[in-house]
Amino acid sequence: MDRPVLKILLLVMLCQATPSLAKLYRWVDSEGNVSYSDLVPPSEVGHERAVINKEGVVVESVNAQKSAAQRQRDQRLAQLRAEQRRLVEEQKAKDRVLLKTFATEDDVNAARDNKISAIDIIIQVTRGTIDHLEKQLLDLQKLAAQHERTGKKIPEKLQTQIQNSLQQIDGNRNFINTKRDEQHRIFQQFDADLKRFRELRSAQRPEQKLSATSPDQSDQTLSLFECANPSMCDRAWNLAHQYIELNSKHPVVLKTDQIVMTSPADSDDIITLTLSRARLEDNARKGEELFLDVQCRQSPKGFQLCASQSTDNMRRGFAQFIRDNLK
Repeated sequence: MDRPVLKILLLVMLCQATPSLAKLYRWVDSEGNVSYSDLVPPSEVGHERAVINKEGVVVESVNAQKSAAQRQRDQRLAQLRAEQRRLVEEQKAKDRVLLKTFATEDDVNAARDNKISAIDIIIQVTRGTIDHLEKQLLDLQKLAAQHERTGKKIPEKLQTQIQNSLQQIDGNRNFINTKRDEQHRIFQQFDADLKRFRELRSAQRPEQKLSATSPDQSDQTLSLFECANPSMCDRAWNLAHQYIELNSKHPVVLKTDQIVMTSPADSDDIITLTLSRARLEDNARKGEELFLDVQCRQSPKGFQLCASQSTDNMRRGFAQFIRDNLK
């Protein structure tokens, strides 16, 4: 049908509509036929519809009625994004504490050294206790040897004292090992804090908003990977990092052991990738799940970018990339 004729027909239909029904809908059915009406039949609500004004211009788009599977997926996506937001907010709170606690990198290092030194003192005192116990044990063992040389039975009390001394020595040695492990964790934590502190204090980069928006993606793939044990999840997490590096042209602005995020989508051509790691809440399943969310700017072009085939391929390729490289 010629466009001028179509426009005339549309105007006639709109003029005939009552004020309360002054909307004209256009939709394409499952067979590709284009239909126009001021009322959408129940059988056609499953199709996306355009609202047309008197000039024949599309002024609004009405999403198709969602299937049960789409609604279930939307609910799952909302849960996953809520968990990501929680992790981001948790990290932002930690960042605020970090900046309030330390003014310079030297302050971070000094706090670390103070904690390490305090544990060193505890270890030193414990070693002194071990030395004392070992001398005490040696005296008890000499006394027991004297009983044996004279053919006498070692008294039960003496045997108990020797056993207690051995247990105390072992206990104190284990305590030292525990404190060494604690020092190792402190070094790791302060290394991470120092790295994050440098990122937050960087004069070259303004403060980044750790958030992004995304259009409705009811028909898109959820990028999920489930792992059954910590070792497998650690390997999968590293591979997920690699996948982000391969698919994002923009820098990572947040990186912890549970959440990774690239630059926020502040222009139409930017995709924000957010990766999270969380425990499965389903009692029927054990382990953890990795979720890669693809977010775009809340704009028509942003919608198109998130709905594009290349972006969907990125979503679909996430879990497969991990599976292929875990082998």
